Amino acid sequence: MRSRFIPFALILFAACIDVPWAREEVPIAPADGNAFPPGTTLAEGLDIVAAVVDSAIASGLDETGMRQLYRAEALSDRVFETALPFGWLAGQNYSLEARVWQLQARADRIVARLRAGARREDVLPETEALRRDIAGLRAAIGEGGERPPESIDRLLQRLDSVTRRRSTDPAN
Repeated sequence: MRSRFIPFALILFAACIDVPWAREEVPIAPADGNAFPPGTTLAEGLDIVAAVVDSAIASGLDETGMRQLYRAEALSDRVFETALPFGWLAGQNYSLEARVWQLQARADRIVARLRAGARREDVLPETEALRRDIAGLRAAIGEGGERPPESIDRLLQRLDSVTRRRSTDPAN
């Protein structure tokens, strides 16, 4: 009898735990099927996401602002549907795709914190950081891009040729 009571009590206890993400008041962002019109550039997509994030911050993250944050996260997922204008950012020597992934990850993190029950005032600094990141990436895109670094195979070939020259050079 006792062996059956303990699992039953554990299940009953688990069912009574209040988890914020299971509450009905947590808004789930609708699938934004037509997030960006065909032919939208990355810069235009970022501008759209930035406008939604700005709207959320301007609202003080009230209910409307919270919906805007969920929308911004959904839109950040769709940014990858735009064509990246180049692979590497000029002046930063950093992958453009990696920077877009970082923005998307930050937006996901914000929504995950909200669904886990974080207070709005605790999420506001992260939301403002998302806005700064979008603006920074937008500025970096404006600077243009450059060729990606040489591949590892090419670097190894050059290293091998230098090593061979040194080993056959009688001065060494």
